[in-house]
Amino acid sequence: MSSKNNKSKSIAVFLQARISSKRLPGKIFRELNGKSIIQHIIERVGKLKKIYNYLVVLTPFSDIEVLQAHLKTYAEVIIFAGDENNVLKRFALANKKINADVIIRITGDNPLVDIHHLRRGLYLHMRNNSDYTCYDNLALGTGFEIFNGDVLEKCYKNAGSPYQMEHVTPYIKEHTDKFKLQILKVRGLFNQPGLRLTVDEEKDFKLMSVIYENLYKGKPIDVRQVIRFLQQNPETIRINADVKQKKI
Repeated sequence: MSSKNNKSKSIAVFLQARISSKRLPGKIFRELNGKSIIQHIIERVGKLKKIYNYLVVLTPFSDIEVLQAHLKTYAEVIIFAGDENNVLKRFALANKKINADVIIRITGDNPLVDIHHLRRGLYLHMRNNSDYTCYDNLALGTGFEIFNGDVLEKCYKNAGSPYQMEHVTPYIKEHTDKFKLQILKVRGLFNQPGLRLTVDEEKDFKLMSVIYENLYKGKPIDVRQVIRFLQQNPETIRINADVKQKKI
């Protein structure tokens, strides 16, 4: 990790988003209670704005004008366009612009990213001088990844496989001898690795719509509320129970 002390480290949230999703085109603009999915994510992450220095939306070149128009009221958001398929390159070049020491990676199909554990994970990442931090048993769609800017640069220089470039962090996970990884676990209510709370297909969006119709009151929904709601209404979980997660 950088020699800077934790208080002087710059932190960036990198929100990876594109319009041309194959399974659910334009999903980031789908509305949940009057706001698009990407707007919900930005407002959700905004709860941490005292912690991070930059909020960057990273999108393919072809999408930048549409995203700029859609997010024009969010003055704090930086929109960076890059290679459509080589997302690792997109991340690395974006960080050359801002030179963040620590990067939080989230994606545009997850309107319920777990802010509570993101805050906790970032604290542990900094405290333990990790190169990479994530949780492995949060509900699918509520997770995130944290890694250092110099680690991102090493990935960019050394990754060679197409899937390493498309998914940004496989190179880190495949080289545990080179990087200090911190894989965290949660207990109790949040321990939901089998729960699907991402938006990849129409059924996912249908479930998310039910969640937002019942729980959204104008401010980001606590993931605890979502889990309890689904436990109390188990028929809702069946809405997207047969959707298969795409393998890397």
